[in-house]
Parts: sequence; C-alpha cells; structure tokens
Amino acid sequence: MELLDAGLALKGHHNFSLWDCLIIAAAQASDCTTLYTEDMSHGRRFGNLVLCNPFL
Repeated sequence: MELLDAGLALKGHHNFSLWDCLIIAAAQASDCTTLYTEDMSHGRRFGNLVLCNPFL
C-alpha cells in the first residue's frame, strides 16, 4: 500500500501516467539511482533517482 501511496503522490505533482509514477516509486523504494527509460524525461531527477534514456 505504501508503494501505491507514493505513486499517487508523484502523480499529483508530476505530469506522468500513474503507471510511470508507480515505476518511479518502486525504483525509489529499492534505492535505485538510475532508471533507464525511453518514455520519460531524460535527466529528470527524483531525489537520488535520475531518469536516463539509454538511446540518446
């Protein structure tokens, strides 16, 4: 339930889909520092987590 709450909080503050926010929340909960994605904003930071497009 905590993960869902974190995803919903992100959704309320950022212009991402709920599914993307849940992925970000799960990565943060796992202490990831890099999330590789081609769909979200490259270089965007969420605390210690940075989004990285591996195709750029």
